[in-house]
Amino acid sequence: DPAPIRMLREAFGGESDDVLKTLLAEFFSNAPKLIRSLRPSLEQGNMTELNRTAHTLKSNGATFGATAFSNLSRDLEYMTKEGRTDGAEHLIEQIEQEYTRTKAALEALVKK
Repeated sequence: DPAPIRMLREAFGGESDDVLKTLLAEFFSNAPKLIRSLRPSLEQGNMTELNRTAHTLKSNGATFGATAFSNLSRDLEYMTKEGRTDGAEHLIEQIEQEYTRTKAALEALVKK
């Protein structure tokens, strides 16, 4: 959804993408680390860390309009909040795949 990107551009002056690019660079730097931490947290049964990480990914994705990425992360967050892990491995795979698409789409939007 390009609307959040438009809103961020407007919030930061509209003319310069410097702040937006900095925020995206931070997201692109941190998201892969967070995503890589999901499997070990699941394997260790660390539901608190899994939930916190899924929440962070959900919120960050929503900030940039990455709806599918955010929704998958939300699903994992809710699952872990309920103490369930059935299907978590599949959700993590989907989050990994969607991040790749999300990153490409966000990079294309910023170039416009």
